[in-house]
Amino acid sequence: MGGRWLCRGEVVTALLVVGVSCSGGTFNVQRHWAVSPGRLLLIRDPGDVRGTTAPLRREVVHALSTARIPGTGRPLAADPFRLVVLTDDGGLHRLDVAAAAWRPGNDQEAIMKQLGGRAGEPLLDIGGTSCGGPMYGVSNMTRRVSLLTLQGCTMLDESPVPGTAKIVAVDVANKMALLETGERFMWTARGWIGLGNLMDSSGTGRFKCVEGFCSAIGDLEPGQVVEMPESVAREHVASGRLEAVSHEQ
Repeated sequence: MGGRWLCRGEVVTALLVVGVSCSGGTFNVQRHWAVSPGRLLLIRDPGDVRGTTAPLRREVVHALSTARIPGTGRPLAADPFRLVVLTDDGGLHRLDVAAAAWRPGNDQEAIMKQLGGRAGEPLLDIGGTSCGGPMYGVSNMTRRVSLLTLQGCTMLDESPVPGTAKIVAVDVANKMALLETGERFMWTARGWIGLGNLMDSSGTGRFKCVEGFCSAIGDLEPGQVVEMPESVAREHVASGRLEAVSHEQ
């Protein structure tokens, strides 16, 4: 693990942020990570049931144990494979292993301007990593989802996530936002589309047919409301053939 082993009897305050990230690719290896109160990035490779591991090189371990994440921005997320950390001021910090130091990974001033932030104030409320893909950041003030890489910043969406509840997680691969109330929304060519609430454990949802078509459960007519597995309906929701409806409708 990056950082150092604790001495017996040593007291440590809570970690600033903790997470699990995967590498993507064929083997999709996982690494656990955390940021210590002293702003050190800690990484552990737990391995998996196949015996697949991604051990850290000795020079990486050394760099992690000595280089503190710069600035005052609160760490939100880390990519333990690319050795990049995202802070709430929109900054990406990249570990220079050879120099054992963190380097700027993006133009933070440009990101602040692009996302409408103000210097000295948090720009992002939450952040995370996607499986082998870009990191994301969310502002609950603007309700927009940003995708951040060392090459720049793009938006997952073209309009704010619906609702007023806090956005607590994002599924980048499926372009979905999850709210603290359990509500879920998916970005499509037609904008944000509501999906079933996480409180509903059935795995199915109620959907209204916008246009007639032949589905896996039979022929559907415009205006018809059906219940079907979300995994089956998602493609049709994205194409505009179906739209999610509440269970009260």
